Amino acid sequence: MTLTERLRDVAVKPVRQDLRECVPCKEKMLAAMKADAPTASIVIASRDEGERLIRTVESVQATLPGAEIVVVDDGSVVPVVPMSGVTLLRHETPQGCSLSRHAGLAASTGRVVFILDAHMLFRPGDLDRMARYAAEHAAIVYACPEGYFGATLKQWNGLIFCKWDGVPGGYVQTTGMMGACYVAQRAVWDRLGGWLVLPRQYGLDEEAMSLLAAKHNIPIICATMFHVEHHFRSVGETPYPPDPNGYFVNLATLYRLLFEDAAYQAFKPALRRFGCGDDAFAVAESPAWMEYGTRLRGTCPKSDLDLFLSFLPEALT
Repeated sequence: MTLTERLRDVAVKPVRQDLRECVPCKEKMLAAMKADAPTASIVIASRDEGERLIRTVESVQATLPGAEIVVVDDGSVVPVVPMSGVTLLRHETPQGCSLSRHAGLAASTGRVVFILDAHMLFRPGDLDRMARYAAEHAAIVYACPEGYFGATLKQWNGLIFCKWDGVPGGYVQTTGMMGACYVAQRAVWDRLGGWLVLPRQYGLDEEAMSLLAAKHNIPIICATMFHVEHHFRSVGETPYPPDPNGYFVNLATLYRLLFEDAAYQAFKPALRRFGCGDDAFAVAESPAWMEYGTRLRGTCPKSDLDLFLSFLPEALT
């Protein structure tokens, strides 16, 4: 399958006029969610996680019994072995974290869907309470690794990044999402067009989804009382082969996908100063990614100017 064909397969659903405001959208979603216990799906993208993936699946099964679990094996050198109660998808050739999450989300069937890393452990009851909260709110809800509380989109070096800067306080609305334990109603994920796909294998998922949610007026809620035991990889250990330029390709493409021409061109000097070279812009501005970006932006009710005025006024300076 060519890149153009692959991106055309990525579902981007048009926004109906009656979903263009968060309040009526929330009312419609709540009306469809009357059951006490929502059916939940867990999507886990994995590459060469081995025993860590098994422990993550066992933790999910212990803390959220009955949940549908979808594991996407993104071309692991040693393929993931089938596990009881797990739907296993495999990419023979690595497609990247974002496309694997997108594929797992598309294959899942639950009314609320978690997106998790493959190296996490959970406390009893936390996932269930997060699922129930997500079923009652038209928002993306996330939990943080121990010691972190909330993420904010901030301008740095002329660009926009997620930074940890929150404090404990129950359910707290934030502008960013980080931590790799995310849950939302399927209707919310569908409204976003699924998990946003980036060209290289790793990096910038959090910024991409935070900005996409903002452009759709979808709140992001940090459940600061819940924490996950996040088994970070060792320093220098990455799930994909080293790709020094991959981060910059994703960065340039992220801005081309989500911003209209005027804003993208305004950000371009800062992208160059940060390290994006001509090869990164060549990918970002290639026909396949330009077409995908046009479809993504066509579903967003909030303009770039409205986005910056609402919570990133410094981006206008």
